[in-house]
Amino acid sequence: MSGINLNWAAVYGTNNVAAQMMGDISFSQFVGLLEEPLAEQIGQIQAQLQQLNAQTGAWTTLQGDAQTLLNDLNNLSATGTAFQAVTVTSSDPAAVQAAADQSAVQGSYTVEVLQLAQAELDGSASAAITVTSPTVALNLPAGTVSISVGGSTVSIAVSSTASLDSLEQAINQSGAGVKATVEEDASGDYFLQIQALQTDAPITYGGDTNALVSLGIMVSTSSGVTNNAVYQAQPALIQLGTAGSQFASSTDTFTGVIPGLTLTVSQASASAVLTVGPNVSGIAATIQQFVNDWNTFVQDTENLALGTQAGPPTSTTAANGQTTASFAANPNQVIFSPVPMATMNQIESVMLGFYQPGNPYGMLAALGITPSGDQKGTLSVNPGTLENALATNLGAVQQFFAALSAQVTPLLAGYAQGPQSVTGVNLSENDQLTQHLDQEKTQIQEEAAALQTQAAGEYQSWLNALSQLAQEEQLFQALQQGQGSGGNGG
Repeated sequence: MSGINLNWAAVYGTNNVAAQMMGDISFSQFVGLLEEPLAEQIGQIQAQLQQLNAQTGAWTTLQGDAQTLLNDLNNLSATGTAFQAVTVTSSDPAAVQAAADQSAVQGSYTVEVLQLAQAELDGSASAAITVTSPTVALNLPAGTVSISVGGSTVSIAVSSTASLDSLEQAINQSGAGVKATVEEDASGDYFLQIQALQTDAPITYGGDTNALVSLGIMVSTSSGVTNNAVYQAQPALIQLGTAGSQFASSTDTFTGVIPGLTLTVSQASASAVLTVGPNVSGIAATIQQFVNDWNTFVQDTENLALGTQAGPPTSTTAANGQTTASFAANPNQVIFSPVPMATMNQIESVMLGFYQPGNPYGMLAALGITPSGDQKGTLSVNPGTLENALATNLGAVQQFFAALSAQVTPLLAGYAQGPQSVTGVNLSENDQLTQHLDQEKTQIQEEAAALQTQAAGEYQSWLNALSQLAQEEQLFQALQQGQGSGGNGG
């Protein structure tokens, strides 16, 4: 019906009032008039939902900021691990390097490197046959050779047409746990070498070993055929102290020898002193992160819940010389509860005012942590002052943060931890109200859809009534015109 537009004036005449009314109001306009109150309600609900979504996002942000601070304080508390961070230095990094975890015990450890781990290398220029080209056929006896490394055995077929290059390729593609290479000696002759891919893993050859003897990979001795080893497989060996226990590793890396340390040796017949101590720079970075997270909490709170822009007021001077101070309105405010700002100010007051008697580093200022000076509640850190305090008396700094954490953690937990916290309650209320408004919006939309169906019938009834009036008006106008014509003719 909405797609049909009749020219009612052409049907009933241009001076027909009822026809003009039918032409002035289309079906879509008729429906719009009926739906207008519902559309206004939906618009109001949509505006409320947008505001609720913004508030939910803001409360979620503040909850996340506060939870991050809780995590920071827990790490810096008496049960946290921030102050357990250690670092290790080596007196000779070219010989021994080390990495420490938090279980490492502070102190000094002497490590003697007796030997490095080594992979077996077989084959030399003193082969039974002389090879002048790596691609020439070697005329080896045909057969199958097996290579075993680390418990894995692979068989490789050898033919009379095999060359050094083809053998190298076959071995390397076999997955035997070795690497074959063709080398050239000083006289320009070529020979094959086979090296294990693992250190401290002997190579065992089997099968038709005559070909390996011809190639110089194995040699015949009075006691039989054995590997022609350039380097024997061996583990790395270290000794703790000049006369301490010895330890072996199949690689050049040692774990568990010194608790909490992973050692990597790289030079035999050398020694190094490893010193494990507090990781001052790492602990300072953890404290700096706490300050950074506090500043984020402050900035987000002021941006989302403060009615005016943070910072000092703006001064203006009138023509009479009188100066007034004013704060600019904050266009980003979406939370109008005073609780976020009050909580932030309370925590700030506790942190800046907290003092631990008898502790030389019993307040934030003694650690170089002070207000930024922008009058916005943020803090700044003097890295030199902080690291000096940590290096001078780590225990005192640790005691201070343990006590500070005990003061601030309950405030943050009540604000952001769990469904009964300030943020938890507000998020829950917003969620419930959002669900209610969504249901109300859906109900109104369903009413609007039903109204459109109902409107079709009402519009047709309205047209029928106006059509009747238009016909009567047309008839009346015709009668008037007829009477007028009759009078003029007499």
